[in-house]
Amino acid sequence: MHTIYESAEAVAFLLPNFVNVSALLTLCVCFFGWLAAITLDDYDQDNAEGQAVNDGFGSLGEGIYTMFFVASTANFPDQMLPAFTRRAARVRDAVGATPRRASRRRASKRRTM
Repeated sequence: MHTIYESAEAVAFLLPNFVNVSALLTLCVCFFGWLAAITLDDYDQDNAEGQAVNDGFGSLGEGIYTMFFVASTANFPDQMLPAFTRRAARVRDAVGATPRRASRRRASKRRTM
């Protein structure tokens, strides 16, 4: 019974911080959704895939909804997989270059010492 009390006390201690972070995230999503909606609602251009540039930002509600998905990365596989299939060589080069660069830096530091 003592551990249940300690767990409840820990939750009660962390709850205000959780509410603060949630409120900050909500304010950021609403602000940037509003900013994107007022910025992009007048555009009628298409991107390279033929979709409207302001797709998802036509109104305040759509902007907030789209910014929530961007903030939560809920649509990451939907966005990343087509980009990866179109530019797989570039992604492999970028991912593969990172360890090579780090090993080159370590080797050059050893030579200078």
